[in-house]
Amino acid sequence: MSFFARLKEIKGARLLIILLALGILLIGLGFFGQGKNEGSRESTETFSGSRYEKEIEERVADIVSEIGGISDVSVMVTLDSTVSYTYAENDKGGSSEYVTVRDKDGNERGVLISEKTPDIRGVAIVCSGGESPEKRLEIIKLVSTLLRLPENRVYVGGRS
Repeated sequence: MSFFARLKEIKGARLLIILLALGILLIGLGFFGQGKNEGSRESTETFSGSRYEKEIEERVADIVSEIGGISDVSVMVTLDSTVSYTYAENDKGGSSEYVTVRDKDGNERGVLISEKTPDIRGVAIVCSGGESPEKRLEIIKLVSTLLRLPENRVYVGGRS
């Protein structure tokens, strides 16, 4: 006799199946609800210039170290300014006011339209193999292209 045939014989089996399905549904909703909360937490995260610099430095070091004959790469990035934010405004008869919203805690905040990361002022790279004029030029062209910087804003030096 199959499992389902036995299940039909049990009194209240239908109720048991409904409760089981409801339990699975609630577990599934709880799982998906956690993801939404984590996403909203990330979106309220504030910008950190030092973290932005570090991330660029690490990524540039990783890509430069992939060039043949280059090793032991150190990178320093300098930023030109801080992050700039643009907020929504209402024009009212010649004057303007920022558009604000109240969050669930009752705090008022401006409506953010855009966030512009700071421009990169320059990049300095020191690496083994960087003393070669050919490798130096290759690294300068790579970093200049990667970060959309003029070549005179990228310095490459060799390790002694």
